[in-house]
Amino acid sequence: MRRLLLGTVGALVLAFAVTGAASAVTLTESGDAGSLPGDAQTTTGAVDLIAGALRAASDEDIYKICLTGGKTFSATTEGSQLVDPQLFLFDATGRGVYGNDDFSVDFSGLQSTLPAGHRLTPSAGGVYYLAISSFVNRPVSQGGQIFDYGPTSYPILEPIGPGSGSPVTGWSDDGFETGPYRIALTGTRPCLPTTKEECKNGRWRGFGFKNQGDCVSFVATGGKNPPGGN
Repeated sequence: MRRLLLGTVGALVLAFAVTGAASAVTLTESGDAGSLPGDAQTTTGAVDLIAGALRAASDEDIYKICLTGGKTFSATTEGSQLVDPQLFLFDATGRGVYGNDDFSVDFSGLQSTLPAGHRLTPSAGGVYYLAISSFVNRPVSQGGQIFDYGPTSYPILEPIGPGSGSPVTGWSDDGFETGPYRIALTGTRPCLPTTKEECKNGRWRGFGFKNQGDCVSFVATGGKNPPGGN
């Protein structure tokens, strides 16, 4: 089937992250965005639009974003020149969260949407990875395809494929088209931790800290010693 920038250092930065007061920004793809979380294009701002292009049918672009949580995240390709794009969201470890090929069940519209408020929309804030590819270029892990593409999974693709228990390691590389895309986003925030929980289980790496202790200290001190600071 078919498919802030870092602001001021210190408490003000953390306050932006917590309240969402940081102004939203457009992220334009620089060069060619990577295909996996390890080489994802990053931004530290609250992104409300991503603009880029798939330069080959087998191309896929992945972006590091941070979410406010509370099921407020959404992403849509509406307005893209790509005729039939796909969207996939992965958590900080690279495991699939949810995906979409054609948001209309009857395939009357081939644009993609990851909706807010869905049962698979993330409740927890923090680091995530958003990927775009063209039909039918699909993410895989060492265990196989991550998402299920059966009729019961439409329009939202669930991470219940044979490779769903492992992080994304590659793509099927069998897409059908190239061209520019636009992804409109909601529910994003600057990529800084706002709770100690976001520092645990290796998630501190996604924020760019040297270790979990530095991440926890950043939260506990109200934004002192941000990642990359002196």
